[in-house]
Amino acid sequence: VSEKGDEILSYVLEGLSDDDLSVHCGLFLRECVKSSPIHNHILTAGPYLEQLFTHYVFNARFDSCSDVLQVLCDLLRRN
Repeated sequence: VSEKGDEILSYVLEGLSDDDLSVHCGLFLRECVKSSPIHNHILTAGPYLEQLFTHYVFNARFDSCSDVLQVLCDLLRRN
């Protein structure tokens, strides 16, 4: 994943904290995880996996929380 791709992934994760963007970012993240390079990048590089487990999974919005849990499930099941 390029530096620009890493930056975009960071923006998507930050969008999960925004009530207006969280549903869209959650769906986008779920689709991104289907790509093998992004999948491996989230698992091996950067703080992404830790952020998903410690911060975003506890979002007060059910839609956002369920998207993050689905992403985590997909990440762990496919690897």
